[in-house]
Amino acid sequence: MNIKFPAMIRLLSVLFIPFLFFLLCLRLKLATGPFYLGPNNDPSYLYLMNSLYILDGLAPGFVQHPGTTLQ
Repeated sequence: MNIKFPAMIRLLSVLFIPFLFFLLCLRLKLATGPFYLGPNNDPSYLYLMNSLYILDGLAPGFVQHPGTTLQ
């Protein structure tokens, strides 16, 4: 059984899936919240905080990466 859809319906169905995926991605991005809270930290903040700790004479808290500043 071969069912033929009109060209416009096929075009809309092909465009609908990427559009739905785009909306889903936006929704998930909004659900994560701001990048500066909890596990959503921007990775560069770890290096900023380490440099501030060193300026205050404290040991850096993030030492798991080889790019960590010398202690």
